[in-house]
Amino acid sequence: MNCPHCDMFTPDDSIKCISCGKIIKEAAEPVDFYQTPMKKQSPTLNFTHFLLIVVVVGVAVLGYLILIKGSNSQSSNAYGPGEKVNIETLVHEGKTTIFDFYSDYCPPCRKISPLLKKLDEKRDDIVVVKIDINRKGVRGIDWAAPVVRQYGIRSIPHFIIYDASGSRTHEGRNAYRQVVQLLDQEGIQ
Repeated sequence: MNCPHCDMFTPDDSIKCISCGKIIKEAAEPVDFYQTPMKKQSPTLNFTHFLLIVVVVGVAVLGYLILIKGSNSQSSNAYGPGEKVNIETLVHEGKTTIFDFYSDYCPPCRKISPLLKKLDEKRDDIVVVKIDINRKGVRGIDWAAPVVRQYGIRSIPHFIIYDASGSRTHEGRNAYRQVVQLLDQEGIQ
């Protein structure tokens, strides 16, 4: 039976009435946590965890789409920069595809990049695909990167252009001249 007065805890975990001192509940037997086996919980995914995962994945996908797919331009090797890339699989059928091999450590690459983005946004018949030649963790232009060796790149920015039929039309200096000509035609400077 509970005492009508207030309860208080004592150091031995029993409950005593503050007013009369009557013990209302005896202290529990101490538990040795090192000897008592723990109850194994099943690895279940509750609704809150599921919802959190869906939200995080959704935000990541949305961010990717805004960043990469906001225009026709795409960074084809964002998850493996500097690694080999089969650009033939990235050619956009029915459009001129300009592959821009670049490095963030290259001033001319940084200078032409926003111009290419404007060209890509202005012309529906042109797609600019950016390919980062620098492997993660490499400072400076990564001339030893697999993608550099794969395409024999000796200077950057390095361009390779495919026409709307999917045929390679320009590479290297000729492609650079073609890109500059396209920028001039559109008044992009």
